Order: sequence, then structure tokens, then C-alpha cells
Amino acid sequence: MKRRTVLEAFASSVALLAGAAQSADWPPPLVRIVVGYPPGGPNDLIARAIGSRLASDLQATVIVDNRPGASGMTGGAHVAKSKPDGATLLLDSTTLSIVNALYDKPPIQADTDLAPITLVGRGSLFLVAHPSLEFTGVNDLLRYARSNPGKLAYASTGNGTGPHLAGELFQQMTGVSLVHIPYKGSAPAVTDLLGNQVQLMWATGPAALPHVKAKKLTLLAVTGSERTGDLPDVPTLHESGVSGYEMSIWWGAFGPASLPPDLASRLSKFINAILSAPEVRERFGALGIEAVGTTPSDFQKTLRTDMLKYGEIIRRGQIRPT
Repeated sequence: MKRRTVLEAFASSVALLAGAAQSADWPPPLVRIVVGYPPGGPNDLIARAIGSRLASDLQATVIVDNRPGASGMTGGAHVAKSKPDGATLLLDSTTLSIVNALYDKPPIQADTDLAPITLVGRGSLFLVAHPSLEFTGVNDLLRYARSNPGKLAYASTGNGTGPHLAGELFQQMTGVSLVHIPYKGSAPAVTDLLGNQVQLMWATGPAALPHVKAKKLTLLAVTGSERTGDLPDVPTLHESGVSGYEMSIWWGAFGPASLPPDLASRLSKFINAILSAPEVRERFGALGIEAVGTTPSDFQKTLRTDMLKYGEIIRRGQIRPT
């Protein structure tokens, strides 16, 4: 056997043994869940819901590490460079399936720089409006927007995020013109919506529903293909006259790309067990989110399917990074 071949085989064996050792050492005494958005938003709330159970079940310290910026990619880039020992995880959302189409040179390639672990939850976005507009449904919004092009502004959690593309898809399908205002996460976006600095938002359940229940925001429709179980009287956008409109958002757990497959599988099973707990499912349901739980390979398929879907919306809208 040639010397180079022997060295390559040796290096491969060392890598496999290192991965096995890392898997055997899990769980570590400290687990860090990185969130690429500020505290108070849906990613943060979901990470903390999982983290509290993870800390209890593992008898370990679990920290939620908020690293906002670049539509969540600051946090993702940090995890991509972290040690693949299961001690540093990423809780992110649909935005990760968007960045490759949005940026010519994205800070991370979601399908190659990160290892999917499990799809944590899925839900619709909620189209909400400031109550001063006195809209009672999507027809009122369309009527006003067509008579006043460019007068309504909608907030998003960042350029190229799911809430941004939900508004872009709405414009592409209806022909109305809205002004997009990106923020660094849900919390500052909702704050300005409540203050009428912007008038609309396609928001997640955790961000929107508490204010809808307090009558501080008006809920016009949901973006999914079906009505939300806890809000059976709220129509979908498709039912509201935007025929064929459908957009769902997901949240998932990731590790760095070099995370050993057996450790990714072990983490997936552990987190999925947490997601199956009745109190966790109830907590997610109150936020308009369905707790899911998948294998790493099934989550990878979801990621790649959505990359194609959202890439097409970005190309049609000629959306570029800000």
C-alpha cells in the first residue's frame, strides 16, 4: 500500500474514533443553544422551552445564547464553526432555507455548513394589522392597498426572512405595492407595529397572538393551507381571496456540519422525546405552533425542498440583501 494511502486511511480512522468519543462523552456539563435573534422572539421562546426541559432531563446547565444579526446568520455562522461535540446547538427557522438564494456569498450554506438534527415545530404566519386601520378582513386590506399604493408598510424580522417573503409573495399574487421595513428580530418589529410606525406584519404566533388577544392588533388571516386549530374562525389567505396562497414556517435544531451522525441521531431522539411531552405540546400550541420532531434525514429533505421554493420567490421579486 502506498504511503499516501496509508496516511489517508489513518486520518480517516482517527476522525471516526474522535467522532465516536465525542458521542460517548455526550451529554456535556454545559449545553449552549444559540439563537440568531434578540430575546423575546419566537426562536428565543422555543429555545428556552426546550432548554428548560433539556436542563432538567440532562441534569446539566443549558444556556440560550442570543447572537442577533444578518437575518439570523450571525448565530448560524457561530455554530457552524463550533466544536462538533453536541455542546453547541442552533435553534433557527425557515430563514436558513432562504439565505443561499438571497446572498451571492452567504456567511453560511445551510445545507452544507450545518447538520440538521430535528424539525422542532411548524406553524402558519399570522397577517396582523394595526387596529387604527379598521380592517376587518383581507378584502379591506386589498381595497386600501390598491387605492393607496406604497402607503402601507409591513415589518419583518429581517431582509430575506420568512415574514419578509410572506409579504413579498402576497404582493406577487395580488399586484399590490407595500413598503417592506426589516428589523433585527420579532421583538423590535412588533414594538413598532404596536406603535403604528408600520401598519402590517406577517408574524409568528408567539410574536402576534398575545397582542391579538389583548386587542392591540387585528388578525386578518393565516398563511397556511388550513385554519389554525386554536383559531377556527380565522380564515386562510387562500379562503380570503388570494387563491393558492400558502406559506408555513418551521423551527429546527442544528449542529455544525461535522457533527457525527450517531450523535445527531441521539440528539434528535432526545429532543423529540421532549417535544412529545403534553406540557410542551400545550405550550407550543398556545403560541400557534405544532410540535413536530423528525429524524435528521427527514429534516434535511424539508430544508432542501424549501430552499427551492423560497429561491423562486426571491428571484421573481428580485430581492437583494440590504
